[in-house]
Amino acid sequence: MLSVLSIFGVCTFLSLLFRNSVNLVKPVLQAIILAEHIYCDEGTGKKVIAGTFNRYFISPTVQPVKRDETSHAPAQMPLAAVLRAGNPFAYVSLTEVRGSIEVKIRLVSLQTNEVCFESSPIPIQCNDPLSSVELALPIMELPHKPGDYALELLCEDEIIGSHRIKGVEQPLKSA
Repeated sequence: MLSVLSIFGVCTFLSLLFRNSVNLVKPVLQAIILAEHIYCDEGTGKKVIAGTFNRYFISPTVQPVKRDETSHAPAQMPLAAVLRAGNPFAYVSLTEVRGSIEVKIRLVSLQTNEVCFESSPIPIQCNDPLSSVELALPIMELPHKPGDYALELLCEDEIIGSHRIKGVEQPLKSA
């Protein structure tokens, strides 16, 4: 009788341990790509990644051109200071996802280790660890400061991969 209870207790313990440890196995990051836009084909589910980059250009601060006080024309701003692309996207591909997990994406300055932005938790559910889970995540505006940055993917607050980005100041071309 004691041995049956012991075996039952061990099996129960292992069952609880296995159920709670499933999420201890972190997913494997297959890809993290920064792009201007990511389209999803409704029919096939395929992702179309447009305008990939690992470096972006920052225009220096531009002051409006002073207008002539005698003129009634509005002050003009150089076109390069007005045009700006929308916020980028991150394409993320994961495998080894077991059950329910939460991931976050954040941008960190590699000079100061300051977190520039961090997403709220993104829930993912997958019951087949051999499947790939693809995400197209909108990213907040990149910093207007030259420097080296890391776009990091976190699972349960642990970094599982990153993508380096360089912000480069580009002087405005004179007209």
